[in-house]
Amino acid sequence: MTIRPMTRRVLPLLALLVAALVSGCGSSPSQPPASSVAINRAYNTDQSRQAFLIALRRIHAEYIEERALADLVAAGLEGLQRLEPQLLVIRDQGVSVTVRGAGFRLFEAGDRDDPIIWSARLTRAIDWIRTVSQPVVQADQETIFRTVFDGMMTRLDRFSAYRDPQSSAASRNDLHGFSGIGVTIMARDRRIVLQAITPGAPAAEGGLRAGDVVLAVDGRSTEDLSESAAADLMRGASGTSVDLTIQRGDLPPFLVRLIRAQIFNPTVAFRWETGGIGYMRITGFNERTPIMVLDQLTRARTEAGGLQGLILDLRGNPGGLFFEGVQTADMFLSSGIIVSTTSRAPGGTSTRRATGRDMANGVPIVVLIDGGTASAAEILAAALQDNGRAVVVGSRSFGKGSVQSLIYDLPNRGEIRFTSGRWLTPSNYSFDQYGIIPNLCTADDSFDVAKTLTAWRDGRLDLMAAPRQRRALSGQAGEQKVRALEGICPTSTTRREAPEEMQVARALLADQALFRRSARPATSTARRPI
Repeated sequence: MTIRPMTRRVLPLLALLVAALVSGCGSSPSQPPASSVAINRAYNTDQSRQAFLIALRRIHAEYIEERALADLVAAGLEGLQRLEPQLLVIRDQGVSVTVRGAGFRLFEAGDRDDPIIWSARLTRAIDWIRTVSQPVVQADQETIFRTVFDGMMTRLDRFSAYRDPQSSAASRNDLHGFSGIGVTIMARDRRIVLQAITPGAPAAEGGLRAGDVVLAVDGRSTEDLSESAAADLMRGASGTSVDLTIQRGDLPPFLVRLIRAQIFNPTVAFRWETGGIGYMRITGFNERTPIMVLDQLTRARTEAGGLQGLILDLRGNPGGLFFEGVQTADMFLSSGIIVSTTSRAPGGTSTRRATGRDMANGVPIVVLIDGGTASAAEILAAALQDNGRAVVVGSRSFGKGSVQSLIYDLPNRGEIRFTSGRWLTPSNYSFDQYGIIPNLCTADDSFDVAKTLTAWRDGRLDLMAAPRQRRALSGQAGEQKVRALEGICPTSTTRREAPEEMQVARALLADQALFRRSARPATSTARRPI
């Protein structure tokens, strides 16, 4: 067991105290008992025990690297130091907690890793802390959850996190949609004004416009209402109706009846470039993203001249839903592996393959990535690159190659995301922490489009060289690997609006022979998943 620096200094002074502690007892001469302070009745011991059991059970069973429950519980208690700076967690042959001279012994060495036991111990420890610490006893339920779970997450990786109910709901809305009418509102001059209208949503189909003033919702005036209060009036179950009284400019107020529907934020945009080249930007992956991609591809294939090439812009795309990223990749592949997954669970290695439905009919594709391209967007880019379906242009991607599992059944409707696996590209390397290397790196400020294209056409530029170097580093890790990857291609988010990448993409798609020479399937150099 490791001892934190502060713990090591105070341990000799506290040894006699700790030895005398018995579970569940201890009093403080300097802190009044809970009965003499204002107790926040919103805290519920049973709800805490239930939440801690749910979290500890899932993390203990599924986190990608085994974690001792004692470490997670101790870290959770250390999180309470944000509320009570004088709280000290002592790690010796067990775990003890002290606050202002009083102490509580949680457990001794050798105790079983049982989530039921540990959730009960954690809850009892918090109950005891609430008898000797005024800041903790005054904290509400959500504050306790946030501080304890944030503490636990320090023992996991950077992508594991707790989200409170509000943040959790916003995340679910982004990924799974929400029931509403499809408007963004703002409070201005004591009125509610429509700021933006979601294309295709009930508000757009009902003829509402940005700038319209909502005077009333179902007959209730919106005057002096906050944005959240007005939004609550407009929300409701899909299929139900809502009446809005609208003021538009100098026109008389009029009534619009809308039928609420499931709303998804648009994540796909398409436009035509010259010469039959399409430009598709994907900004994230929610439940509707594959359908949006399919709609745009179907439309592009049937329009005059058809689709001759595609620029797929994933710059700044943070990812989203894993399966929707895989489905999107499947739409551009006729065969091959899309992604593999490894985890600690029995039988935890799985592979997803293309189903043979290339909806782009094999047209050349250039994928644009940068340091903001992450997660499911990296899966898509790597799948097209490794299968020789696309040439990837830009800077090294973010490197979020971990599978996130979700604990969504906490009693407060918050959620915990934790890493339960790693993704491997078709050529069998892990991009977690290190990213995807483009075929052509444009991150250098001295990048010259004309010189690059000349070297490319003359055969002096091998676009498979950088990915080969990337895969050759599969056995390395840590700072040495990061420095090597920076040497191959740095990561950057500052060139997203720079024209060079689009110029290269257009030139490559206009020269089919050059594209075919540049886009080739990768050969794995990794003997084992890393």
